[in-house]
Amino acid sequence: YETERLSNGWTPIMDPIEITGITTADNKLILFLQTTLIQAGYQSGHSLSYAGGLFINNSLVDDRLQGVRVSVIISASDGISPVTKTETLFFVLENLLVGNSTINIAFKRRTSSPNNTVAPDLYIGRNMTHGGVETSGSTSLSYEFYEKKQ
Repeated sequence: YETERLSNGWTPIMDPIEITGITTADNKLILFLQTTLIQAGYQSGHSLSYAGGLFINNSLVDDRLQGVRVSVIISASDGISPVTKTETLFFVLENLLVGNSTINIAFKRRTSSPNNTVAPDLYIGRNMTHGGVETSGSTSLSYEFYEKKQ
């Protein structure tokens, strides 16, 4: 994933975060995100691998991946019930460029098993209705930006 860009099949799950007016390169951005992942039931024991990533866009880098977490969601044992999972992403970015930076948080489906079985959609941070029942999804983000003043 080292050369990944946001445009390579990643789906942002929220509006971009704008960090403006950075006056010194001695800085730190700390982000904490929690989101729900929901998937309709399909064959028992099957799984879907996904990645959650943080992308930065500034005068030197165009939506380049800066951090990633890879995980798996496993279908319910009955093969019918929706599966929910809470994913937590924690990122620390240091030495952002002076000026402005835009941060995007996005997810990407990787593979499903066994043998890349066609899996139902993965709902990230949003509600899903399956079999007439709505399962609630949500996303929560907090971040802090620190800058060492000269």
